[in-house]
Amino acid sequence: MANVCLGNRRWYWSLIGAVMLIVFSGCQQPKTATPETNPTAQSEAKAQQGGSDDTVSPASKVPSAAEQKPDSETAEIKLFDGKSLTGWDKIQFGGEGDIEIVDGEIRMGQGDPLTGIALMDDVEIPRTNYELSLKAMKRDGNDFFCGLTFPVGESYCSFIVGGWAGTLVGLSNLDGLDASDNGTRKVRKFERNQWYAIRVRVTPARITCWIDDEQFVDQSIVDREVSIRNDVITTTPIGICNFQTPNSIKDVTVQKLPPGS
Repeated sequence: MANVCLGNRRWYWSLIGAVMLIVFSGCQQPKTATPETNPTAQSEAKAQQGGSDDTVSPASKVPSAAEQKPDSETAEIKLFDGKSLTGWDKIQFGGEGDIEIVDGEIRMGQGDPLTGIALMDDVEIPRTNYELSLKAMKRDGNDFFCGLTFPVGESYCSFIVGGWAGTLVGLSNLDGLDASDNGTRKVRKFERNQWYAIRVRVTPARITCWIDDEQFVDQSIVDREVSIRNDVITTTPIGICNFQTPNSIKDVTVQKLPPGS
């Protein structure tokens, strides 16, 4: 009987040992790495999907060209939309000619003697550190086909193109003298039915003017009196007129310049 009990006990403990061995072996088996628990697996999974394991914060993301906005401080402003005289007034000189929009251009008829337009006062424009540009054409006549008035700080000035028998170029007025009598006077021939690109730059120290990229005026205005003639005082703050010379105007723009330009 003792031998039977002893045999039973051996069989029992052998069975317990086998069970424990199986359980212990199962616990020691290595775990299978998953993307959720293994950083390397995460990177490999992203690579397979065409992604990256680099983290990009919103603050460090570089905007695309489409997302980048232009610098509003130096943006070019169109003053004529090519369709209407919105933002402009027809000047009542007395004896002025007709003004109409044809093929994207402003056509001014012959006046007796002046015809012109002026930007409305409520249109915001710079008064210094800017460039004003347009294209002008003489369609007939023998006097100035572009009298361009523009602000100079708290005052105004005019750039005369084609005056006095159709050839005079200069500023009116400088130290009380108009373009025919001051040091900015130059002479050039202008053809009919030909576009001329006209550009004026104003800074606190200078007025510079070009026609077709040829510089015609480069005038210091430090300690100089800048003004306009009384007969074109209604062309402020920006105005364009002709003198008995039908003309066309288009592409009128103004652009602010950084200080010190």
